[in-house]
Amino acid sequence: MKYFLKTSVVILGVVFMSNTSCEKETLTGVKTSRFDSPVELLVDEKVTFSKNSKELTLTLVSLSDSRCAKNVQCIWAGNAVAKVQLSGADGSEAELSLCIGECDKVVKTSDTLSVSLNDTNYKVILNEVKNEGINKAVLTVKKI
Repeated sequence: MKYFLKTSVVILGVVFMSNTSCEKETLTGVKTSRFDSPVELLVDEKVTFSKNSKELTLTLVSLSDSRCAKNVQCIWAGNAVAKVQLSGADGSEAELSLCIGECDKVVKTSDTLSVSLNDTNYKVILNEVKNEGINKAVLTVKKI
């Protein structure tokens, strides 16, 4: 009986410690990714890109989706707009507004924009906006 109790306590301790470390990663809200690879973000989520010690952090600040739903007849196709903030390791920052759908008339932006931070040029692409109960943006950052 004592052996069973000690074993149970040890197992519970290991499970608790492993869950605690996973929660810390989740609580920070910072993902890591490689340049040229699509990453899926919720609003307020961050992703860090790193190569040759030049670090770039991209945050999805806001996301709006007014596109026409599937199997619905609309008079306007609508658009989806993602506002992102880029932060360089040197403290430089830039905010971009990316759009897919009918963007020319209303938002006057596109799905791909370029920006320079850390003396490096980047291209940020809004690949798609998913609506799976919660809107998610799929973004790609390329070094150019």
